[in-house]
Order: sequence, then structure tokens, then C-alpha cells
Amino acid sequence: MKQPDAPPERTSPSRTEPAEVAGRLRVVIQQLLPLLRGRSRHPDLTPSRTAALAALAAHGPLRISELAARMNIALSATSRMVDLLDNCGWIARRPDPVDQRPA
Repeated sequence: MKQPDAPPERTSPSRTEPAEVAGRLRVVIQQLLPLLRGRSRHPDLTPSRTAALAALAAHGPLRISELAARMNIALSATSRMVDLLDNCGWIARRPDPVDQRPA
């Protein structure tokens, strides 16, 4: 009677450098974004703007600094995004009652 073949010896996968993974991921994202935008019923909602709306829906009103921290993006980018969402009518900005600076 023939003995079954032994399973192939497992070797530990080589560790891919984070920069290489990031580069590969960037290429895939660049290929996916046009597809995602083309299927959207709202072309003014990019994936990052949709993520911002999702964060606001999940956590309620947030300061721009809180939204930036939750999304792990720069404060200036978040401020521009909030301005765009406000100008497009997706959100309504309100003054922070705690902040005493003039609006």
C-alpha cells in the first residue's frame, strides 16, 4: 500500500517591508477610486468625505480637531473637507458653544 505524500514543508512567509505594502496598496486604491466614483449616485462624495460623514453619523457633532483625530488626517485637510461638505449641503456647521472666539 502506498504511503500518502507528506504535506509540503511550511516555511515562514517572508516579511514584506511596510513601504512595499504601502506602495502596493496605493496602486490598488488608485485603480479602485475611479470605479467607486463612477458608481456613486453623488459624485461630490469622495471616499474620504463619505468616511467623514460616517464618523459624524456615528459620533454626533465633533470639533474639526476631533474629526481629524478620528480619521487620522491632518487638521488642515479636515477643515477643507468640512468646508466642502458644508458648501455642498451635506452638513451644517454650528459654532461651538464652548469656544469664545468669534465665528
